[in-house]
Amino acid sequence: MKKHSKGISVELMGLTNQLRRNADAITARHGGAKFTGMQSFVLSYIYDCQENGQDVFQRDVEGEFYISRSTASGILGLMEKNGLIVRYSVPQDARLKKLVPTEKAARIISSIRLDLDGMDAAVDGALSPEEQEQMHLLLDKLWQAMEEVSRSIGLEPVNRTSTLPPPGSCPKE
Repeated sequence: MKKHSKGISVELMGLTNQLRRNADAITARHGGAKFTGMQSFVLSYIYDCQENGQDVFQRDVEGEFYISRSTASGILGLMEKNGLIVRYSVPQDARLKKLVPTEKAARIISSIRLDLDGMDAAVDGALSPEEQEQMHLLLDKLWQAMEEVSRSIGLEPVNRTSTLPPPGSCPKE
């Protein structure tokens, strides 16, 4: 077995940074210079849900991408400012704002989605189904460890539960 000189957390941060750079490059390549790869993932998620007849709210984005309320608010605020989404109040609760992609977003995201899906397929394809299952088990262990660290330093752990099933995208019907 190969001995690694870097800790797992450093390796995970490096991999995360590479995924982010790739997503940013994909977005820029398709003319999305005014928004980031993360915004592309969020927009794609909103589209998946909308195509399946599911409303999406900020809390869903928070849960899907494991981000804080303030981070989600910032991402969605920029997307709204750049004309990629609009937020509508819903009759059952005026505090909730339904996220809806604009026509501008539709023109941009259709070309980006193929490359983002290709990046996901490359990551998934690097592992056998058994390895993918093992990876998810290992990631769950790491999440639990980080939740304990967060609590020990007085930080609220990331909410890993989404109000929409399952992580990855809204279910296809």
